[in-house]
Amino acid sequence: MIRKHCVWFPTVCLFLLVGQIGQARAKDANSALHLDLPTAVTRALQKNPEVQATRHALGLAQGRVQQAELLFQTNPLISVEANYRNRRFRESTGRSTADATVQLLQEVEIAGQRGHRRQAAAKHLEYAERVITNAERLLQREVMRAFYELLAAQERIQAQQHTLQTRETLLFAGRERYAAEDISVLEFDTLQLDTDQARTRLLSRKQE
Repeated sequence: MIRKHCVWFPTVCLFLLVGQIGQARAKDANSALHLDLPTAVTRALQKNPEVQATRHALGLAQGRVQQAELLFQTNPLISVEANYRNRRFRESTGRSTADATVQLLQEVEIAGQRGHRRQAAAKHLEYAERVITNAERLLQREVMRAFYELLAAQERIQAQQHTLQTRETLLFAGRERYAAEDISVLEFDTLQLDTDQARTRLLSRKQE
């Protein structure tokens, strides 16, 4: 029996926790998974693919901000130039040599380029933070909705079980009265029909 602070999530309603449930049922196919609401929300936030994707995008945006804070955006380059016009020959080996120039090149941003880049990176990070906050908020709301819908379904099952028990008690008493010819066939059939209907409604609640 499920209490108000612990509810069983059927497979059809656990689309947010597919990975976690798959592992649990692989260990024991007959065991029911019980989760309280905080645990359900935590697991959903950890396992939901869309939230994971937004977290990845947030990490990229944070890296972009860190990159924008660097003074130089590119690594220095080494340039080597050889001047073959002034080629000379060594007397000892007979080989020719040329003048070579080695330079260290570094790209430098000018005219406020660095400031614009930092501003763009900050705005991109702010947008990514809003996206993940909204995604987590929507997911939490969906989990809470599913949780309380299932809780309400559980309470309807309990109420229907009580109704069925009452109908079965009345049917048992009616069977004895019918055997004693105290009630008519129509009255007994009515009791039987009411019991069958209560049993059908209970099955429908469980399927729900």
